[in-house]
Amino acid sequence: MFPSQMQGKLLDIGAYQGAMRKMIPQSITYQGIDIVGKAELDIMEWDLNAGKLPFDSEDFDYVLCCEVLEHTFYPEEIAKEIARVLKPTGIAIISLPNDLGINGRFNAFFRHPRSLDEQKYYHHWFFTLQIAREFIGRFFEISEERLYLGQAAKRFIPHFFLKLTPGICSCIFMKVRKRIDSNLLNAKEANI
Repeated sequence: MFPSQMQGKLLDIGAYQGAMRKMIPQSITYQGIDIVGKAELDIMEWDLNAGKLPFDSEDFDYVLCCEVLEHTFYPEEIAKEIARVLKPTGIAIISLPNDLGINGRFNAFFRHPRSLDEQKYYHHWFFTLQIAREFIGRFFEISEERLYLGQAAKRFIPHFFLKLTPGICSCIFMKVRKRIDSNLLNAKEANI
């Protein structure tokens, strides 16, 4: 979903083991953040629930935040922070789960935390396709969407079936741009 020719800086929120770092072109300056940092992979240790991201405003050309927001306590604040650190011409890829999809229903029946401590890593927020679109639409202009079925379900369900019944998808990937408030834009132009 990112353009084929990329230049600039990319922030990978929820970088985990740095898998995305290996997939992006060498022309990109990579910075990952996760609750467990890995300095050798350019992944900074940062708890997203701690508040503001530790970066300057409009610092990144690209932001990647996949399957992360539902695990946080304050996803709305993090979405605002993504918008803050993204350049006005920047692109973000954000994915959210569809908890009413096939994987979400499977997990509800068979995958439960084994302890109270393990619970903190599960979903704190639940999304459907409609709620995911509404949530992201508060902060960003959605320019492209892709529905993902999930690895396990992909083996048993043909991809064309996803087009017939999109509600079974496991998650939605959204390519977004920062929402520019027209009142703010007019105020900036008046000060020029």
